Amino acid sequence: MRFSAAPEGLDGIAVLGRRGIKLNIMGHEDDEGGEGESSRSICARLQACLDRSKRSVLHKHNTLPDDPTLPQRIWYLLLCPPHGPCAVFLTKILIGLLVWLTLLSLLKEDALPGGNVFALVILIGAAFVGGFLISLIRLPPLLGMLIVGFMLRNVPGINIAGDIDPKWSSVLRNIALTVILIRAGLGLDGPALKKLSKSVLLLSFLPCLAEAASVGLASHFILGFPWLWAFLLGFVQGAVSPAVLVPFMLNLQETRLGTKQGIPTLLIAASSLDDVLAISGFSVLLSVIFSQGAALWFNILQGPLEMLMGLTYGIFIGFIFWYLPHRRHDDLSTLRFLFLLCGGLVGVFGSKALGFSGAGALGALTAAFVAGHRWRAPGWDHEMVKAAQVFAYLWTFCQPVLFGLIGAEVVLANVHMETVGLALAVMFVTILVRMAVTVLAVSFAGLTLKERLFVAIAWLPKATVQAALGSLALDAAREIKAAPDIILLGEKVVTIAVLLILITAPVGAVAIAFSAPRLLQKDDSDVSVKPDANKISKDERSLEMLERNPKTAETVKMIDVAD
Repeated sequence: MRFSAAPEGLDGIAVLGRRGIKLNIMGHEDDEGGEGESSRSICARLQACLDRSKRSVLHKHNTLPDDPTLPQRIWYLLLCPPHGPCAVFLTKILIGLLVWLTLLSLLKEDALPGGNVFALVILIGAAFVGGFLISLIRLPPLLGMLIVGFMLRNVPGINIAGDIDPKWSSVLRNIALTVILIRAGLGLDGPALKKLSKSVLLLSFLPCLAEAASVGLASHFILGFPWLWAFLLGFVQGAVSPAVLVPFMLNLQETRLGTKQGIPTLLIAASSLDDVLAISGFSVLLSVIFSQGAALWFNILQGPLEMLMGLTYGIFIGFIFWYLPHRRHDDLSTLRFLFLLCGGLVGVFGSKALGFSGAGALGALTAAFVAGHRWRAPGWDHEMVKAAQVFAYLWTFCQPVLFGLIGAEVVLANVHMETVGLALAVMFVTILVRMAVTVLAVSFAGLTLKERLFVAIAWLPKATVQAALGSLALDAAREIKAAPDIILLGEKVVTIAVLLILITAPVGAVAIAFSAPRLLQKDDSDVSVKPDANKISKDERSLEMLERNPKTAETVKMIDVAD
């Protein structure tokens, strides 16, 4: 029904209808106009609401306060599109997912739940997530990675890490350790190392020997260990962990904390020698206890031989890297990265194959240092920095591998609870002895009391060597079917090694992170290096000529051929 005019008494309603109220009595045309205006109004309000919602979740429309709280930091990280650490996190998770799908396509059952590859992918991915989450509360990421690895091995009903093949675990841990050692070698400061050479030797030997001796005495009188087993335990405990220490020292170099005094260089250089000494002492005592394998005199000489082999290999490989690849080679930084990585891996795995496992880490560190020493010369530093950046990026993937697997090496089922109390007492007393001797060892390095205290704190973490050596005595005892009391001693050594990793690795990491800015001085001097014009090589002059006048290319080629 249609009306040509509004009925009497309905004029007010007709007016309201013209303002947008739906009234059928107004006729068809007026109804359509009201609905159109109403729809446009609703759409405008929805659009405004969507715009406000969009602005609230977009990164470009929001800024982080100068002193944000933890909820504000988390909310800022979650803004869209992904940015900052959140973008990095999602990228790496996606890469991990694609890697797993590729492995699933190739290996099938082994990449499914219960398989070795599946367990590795889950462990590494979870360790990366754990490191990211722990970094949100400004703690070292490796702490979260260690905790995740430990949980995936020891939480009942999960134990995903138990499916990992020990050989795969060992290989991956050594690859990751090689990467961080090469990064450390490239970052070593040659002049500072020369200045601190005596302190490096003192720091390498005195704390390790003092802790090994004090552990030997304490474990004999408190734990009732025989003398040889007591000092064997001492060398297990005496080694510092480069895996925990070196990343922090590289961070100190980037932030220029303690670099003027050469503290990062001192600690990085001494850590590898410290491990060689601990491994050598352990090997000698293990040989004496079980009286099998190589002769005693060879085991006694093995420590110095490993140091000599590591230094010789590193210097030789590093010297080759001065000239190969040629500095005008295409993709120079990529080739230098590959040469250093492969050279380090050959040193680490080759030394293990030859029975001189302590030489590999020292060789990788030395090779990177010798090569970097030449690359830091005027005109070479740009390509050296690019190679170092590749290793820095590779470390972001290797870090969760290393610390996730180290955490998974800790098995609570191997812990003898009756040993824990006395073992903790021995541990704390002997660590105090180590710290005191460490302060004395660097007393002649020109450091302040605060800096010496920081060195003692940094010399605390233990993980890598303890994970590698902790079970060797027990394995040797079981292999020869030793008496039950000997096997029990091996199990106690494993228990104490587990406790060392559980306590000193996270505590040491947190202590280093919090004490560094409070105990070390920041070097504010200009570190930029400008090439000396009088020291520019003929190759550099040729490159400069080419940049100025490309027509001289043929002349430069003729000069190169003549050379």
